[in-house]
Amino acid sequence: MDEVLIIVCTIIFILIWFIVSKKFAEIAEMKGHKGSAYFWFTFLMGLVGMLMVIALPCVERAPKPAVNTNETPPSSDATYYVAVKGQRTGPFTLEEMAQMAAGGNLPPSGYVWKKGMQNWSAAETVPELQGLFNDTSSVQ
Repeated sequence: MDEVLIIVCTIIFILIWFIVSKKFAEIAEMKGHKGSAYFWFTFLMGLVGMLMVIALPCVERAPKPAVNTNETPPSSDATYYVAVKGQRTGPFTLEEMAQMAAGGNLPPSGYVWKKGMQNWSAAETVPELQGLFNDTSSVQ
């Protein structure tokens, strides 16, 4: 299904770019320039741009947890909640979070939440947790 959509979008893009290139050629001719040169330059630049987009590598985004991130966990100032296999776990203290990180149970990309945060975020993006992933050897 995705391949068909890509092919259809590519054909539509080429047709639209053909029309745009033709308009550029008409404008060039109205100004006394050789329209065919402007047509081919514009058309080929559009194709080059399209090929550059197609050639870009796919970037994998960190998967969002299956836990309902719109649901606010019970409030507590000094505790964190962690999404594990789609389930909210916790609350955990900062010390427990450090132990989890040191033991490999809290990856930097793991989603966490604490009171005051608007949304669940990757642990490595939470300022007070970033040190847990920089040097876990100092954690006991």
